[in-house]
Amino acid sequence: MAISDEIEQSVSGRKQSVFQDLPAETPPERSVFHTIPLKSDEPLPNRKIYRMSRDEMQECEGQITMLLQKGFIQRSNSKYGSPVNFVAKKPSRPL
Repeated sequence: MAISDEIEQSVSGRKQSVFQDLPAETPPERSVFHTIPLKSDEPLPNRKIYRMSRDEMQECEGQITMLLQKGFIQRSNSKYGSPVNFVAKKPSRPL
């Protein structure tokens, strides 16, 4: 048995525990609420945004909508954004 086959068998047995659906409810609320203090006299950083293809944008919007509906994330009024990067999955082969 090749090393890659051993790794494949080891990983395939753990897929269910690692790649499961999101839980139905959010974790309990924490006693600490984190904020990032901003300097009022400093300009906001201005950088180019990453362009997304139509398929990436649809996937992103779908995931954000689902996470909002489940209550895992909430809308923000922040002046800042966060980049979203998609990585294509390698074609899977039958085990």
